[in-house]
Amino acid sequence: MAVANPYDPGERLARLGALFAERGLRLEGFGEALAATAVVAIVEAIEQSPEMVGGQEIRDALERVCMDAPYTEGQLCFGPDDHDALDAAAIVEVVVRDGAFVTVDER
Repeated sequence: MAVANPYDPGERLARLGALFAERGLRLEGFGEALAATAVVAIVEAIEQSPEMVGGQEIRDALERVCMDAPYTEGQLCFGPDDHDALDAAAIVEVVVRDGAFVTVDER
């Protein structure tokens, strides 16, 4: 199981791959999707609460963010008791074939 498969990206991850390609880079794993998603969530939280000033306010605002995950499948919904945020739809079944992840399930 993986959060994203850069070797066989879904539509959302392909958008991130295109951003990387424009800069002469390529996705190397799922870490890029998680990091980019985290940045989008932080920006969303700040835009929802422009009066925030510090760490606790940012955390409180993040715990109210719920949106389509920008670079993985599914929803991104933080909460006071859920800092993982990605739902089960973000998980894709993969196998390793010829040294690369291959998505098992159909999209």
